[in-house]
Amino acid sequence: MTQAIRVMVCDDSSMMRRLLVSTLNSTADIKVVTEAVHGKDALMKLPGTRPDIVIMDVGMPVMDGIETVREIRKVDRQLPIIMFSALTQDGTEATSDAISAGANEFATKPVEAGHISQAVAQLKEDLLPKIYRLVPSKAPVACGPNGLPVGATVMRSPGALAAPANANAVATPPVSSRPPANTARIEVIGIGVSTGGPKALASVVAKLPQKLRVPIFIVQHMPASFTALLAERLAAEQGHSVVEASHDRIIEPGQIVIAPGGFHMVVTRQGKNIVTKLNRDPPIHSCRPAVDPMFRSLAHTFGENCLGVILTGMGIDGTEGARALRERGCTIIAQDKATSVVWGMPGSVVQQGLADVVLPIDKIPLEIDRLLSR
Repeated sequence: MTQAIRVMVCDDSSMMRRLLVSTLNSTADIKVVTEAVHGKDALMKLPGTRPDIVIMDVGMPVMDGIETVREIRKVDRQLPIIMFSALTQDGTEATSDAISAGANEFATKPVEAGHISQAVAQLKEDLLPKIYRLVPSKAPVACGPNGLPVGATVMRSPGALAAPANANAVATPPVSSRPPANTARIEVIGIGVSTGGPKALASVVAKLPQKLRVPIFIVQHMPASFTALLAERLAAEQGHSVVEASHDRIIEPGQIVIAPGGFHMVVTRQGKNIVTKLNRDPPIHSCRPAVDPMFRSLAHTFGENCLGVILTGMGIDGTEGARALRERGCTIIAQDKATSVVWGMPGSVVQQGLADVVLPIDKIPLEIDRLLSR
């Protein structure tokens, strides 16, 4: 029998804490080990309680969830954190800030539930699968009466989070210095990213040339509404044309296109136009959008004229897509372990021998620019 997942609940609402504690403790393989009423309280209790995961409210007195995440990430980059907020516009923006600061996921508070039983059902449907995905080494092998999908409870992979203490503990190969063998002209760039992605993307986009000649397609693991906000922020902060993809959208050269939350994005040609297609096929590695479908579509559509980039993120999404790109002769850049919040997705690509170069995040835009200019 697996050891129970140890949870910290941090929320200034005593009613919400009671709801969370009772719901989580009613699940056989989850145990709330401590409660905190604000961020400073959580920071004080973390060392002594050593939870496997933290459920963090966004808006709190004394220290809010965003600042608390920043403080936790100064000393621990691996501890999974799920932000817990009402999905209002303000809540969406604040949660997006928290994810940019290093939170792994978000779950919606059941504030509109008409009855306590509905609130509990919503938590079991929305929150529990995310806890199991972020702490897979302690997840149950099969579904129980909670109604959890089998695919959402177990994710054992070379790059997946095994436990908070060693979530980034993947054997690190030396940084590759092998020059890409492909010398074909690059016509399109695909980027896959997850945990720590908004900050990593901002770092990369900020250093790209203002007059890009090729489109860039990005899959960032984020729910609906968050991806639109990410596109708006990148456009406002970095000065590039950044848009959220839509079905049958014609993409212009130099545009940066982000897959919308809740949809897989694939890229194809219609005549001379590059077009995005969206679908609601089943999640891949518990993710929709997922990187693999996007990478595979780029490999199919552009062949060796595509550049693939895999950045910080949990799990192995992007590995099979990167394999499809390499089989067509494409160049693959992976972020290194030292600058990744979680070296899961890039680490898996590197371990599979699919990366041509492994670089710190600040060197990646320079390498992209070099490859574009050849």
